[in-house]
Amino acid sequence: MATEQTTIVPTERELNHFQLNDPATIALITRAQTSYEADHKLTIRKAIKKHKTAVFWALILSFALVMEGYDVVVVSTTSPFVNTLLFSTHEHHF
Repeated sequence: MATEQTTIVPTERELNHFQLNDPATIALITRAQTSYEADHKLTIRKAIKKHKTAVFWALILSFALVMEGYDVVVVSTTSPFVNTLLFSTHEHHF
């Protein structure tokens, strides 16, 4: 069964009106502390399982950055060879 998660993002106006002795504010702070502690107690395997989508996108973006760097190196090292081979004015007989 999926558990319903509530995301609470207060606006700046709401932050200015927080009363630290209000029971709702105390409950919110307690929930945040509990969630923080639970996330820090996760093992790596459980954290990956819990945050599958974030891990997936992090891997995809990291792979894209590595491939971009690899592409820059390969193109810059082969470019003179390709240019002389393709755009040379001399006739090559193979």
